[in-house]
Order: sequence, then structure tokens, then C-alpha cells
Amino acid sequence: MQDIAFDSSMAAAGLPIRRVLGAAAVAGTLDLMFAAALWYPKGVPPKTIFQSIASGLLGPDAFAGGWGVAVLGVGLHFAIMLIIAVLYASLVPAGLRARPLIAGGLYGLAIWHAMNLVVVPLSAAPLSLPPFWIGAADMAGHILFVGMPIAMLFKPAAQR
Repeated sequence: MQDIAFDSSMAAAGLPIRRVLGAAAVAGTLDLMFAAALWYPKGVPPKTIFQSIASGLLGPDAFAGGWGVAVLGVGLHFAIMLIIAVLYASLVPAGLRARPLIAGGLYGLAIWHAMNLVVVPLSAAPLSLPPFWIGAADMAGHILFVGMPIAMLFKPAAQR
């Protein structure tokens, strides 16, 4: 029943439901894969990355929670990506959506800043600064694997 209400509210807002869900799924998957590839050489397994996402809700105790908490982190990640896709569909003007490389680059950069300067600091996640190159790579990852795919999936139909 909740799915019907969710679909109805998105449709009532004029949002393309399948495109929003697809954009969230693609960007969420690419972002998780990128994070895993970025941190694994530093000895950080994917489970720890997923727990770090859950730590935004649970705090440092998330790292002692096992795979259940890791799964929660993955779910939270995709929920956040759904919000990010809805915001793109709702706020980015059609003229800018017609230029998906520009729109996606700017949107990915904006998302990286919002997450790192607002969302994470306001969450329960333990704060620590990563090495510069990890932060720079993470910013590039948000541009390439979050902003760009979302923008490409929302470009006008005439350009697809």
C-alpha cells in the first residue's frame, strides 16, 4: 500500500517515476562500486564502507554491528540517492537538463559539497578527514558516477 502512495505522490508532482527510480539505482550502484574500489587498496573492505553509511544514523557503534548494519547502510545509501534523483528532477531547469554533461558535473559537485559540508557533519557519523587524494577522488566520483548518470537519464527525450 505504501508503494502505491509513493508512486501516486511522485506522479502527482509530475515526476517520471521510473526514471527517478532508475537514476537512483544506477547512481547508487556506481557510487558504491566506486567507493569500494577507492578504499579497498587502503585495506577497507566494502562491509566497512556500508557500515560507515549506517554510522550516519547509528554513530560509531555501527562498525561493531556486522552485516545487518552493513545492509542498513546500503539501504540508507539508496534512500539518499532516491532523494538526490528526486531533487534533480524537481529543481534542475529543462534548459540545463538539455546539457547533461554540464548539469551532471555541476550537480555532482553540489551533491559532494552538500554531503561533506552539511549532511555528514550533522549526522552521527564519526568525523575524520581522509587523505587529500581520497577526498579529491571522492569529489570526482560524485561528478562522474552520481551527477553525470542522473543527468544523462533525465536529458530531454529528443536527445536520447
